[in-house]
Amino acid sequence: MPAKVHLAHFYRRGNKADHVIYFVDPWIFFCPINNENNTFFLRDEPFEISILFDLILNRFPSEQIISYIQMIAVDDWKSISTYAAPGLDKLTLKAIDPVKLEEAREHYLSLYDYDKFEHYSKFLYDINKLAKEHNSRITYVMLPILMKDFPGADMVDQKLKSISSKEGVGYYNLIDQMHDRQFFYDHMHFNNRGVAHFTKTYLESILTYKELKI
Repeated sequence: MPAKVHLAHFYRRGNKADHVIYFVDPWIFFCPINNENNTFFLRDEPFEISILFDLILNRFPSEQIISYIQMIAVDDWKSISTYAAPGLDKLTLKAIDPVKLEEAREHYLSLYDYDKFEHYSKFLYDINKLAKEHNSRITYVMLPILMKDFPGADMVDQKLKSISSKEGVGYYNLIDQMHDRQFFYDHMHFNNRGVAHFTKTYLESILTYKELKI
């Protein structure tokens, strides 16, 4: 849901893009925390009446809408940003800890609602429609994740393959690539080396429409 709101706002401001890349995290298809109950994606957004209307039309909870309205009074963005994690991306995971990976898996599963899958998947069609209306090509990329057999990933993969075939959009499943601790600062997130490797090995080819061998 947040991805649709952001993309619609991007186009409304008169921006253009030849190619839209949507990096896919499987768990957004199952968990309200990264959708209507997302408490952080609006905290770095100055107040815009059009975004407010989008939140209402997409039936975000009243708590999120009220929180966003409070952004009208914000003038010190640096103090409220939730994306500040200085230094973490310079670290490297010392060892892959099977216990921590299993704990992470259990954490995700405790938050999953598999009944939400089809509901959240419908927003892909809205995103595709937005992109096509603005003459943008769109490509979905399932990002590499250090955790193997990530919960729900197979369902998302099948859905994206189907949408890619039916709607003529691009799709790459890279979830099983880069299973190496040197590319991560924790069990889930790229470090600087991982970002550089992903960009050089995969993203540059996707952006220039070259064949990607995986």
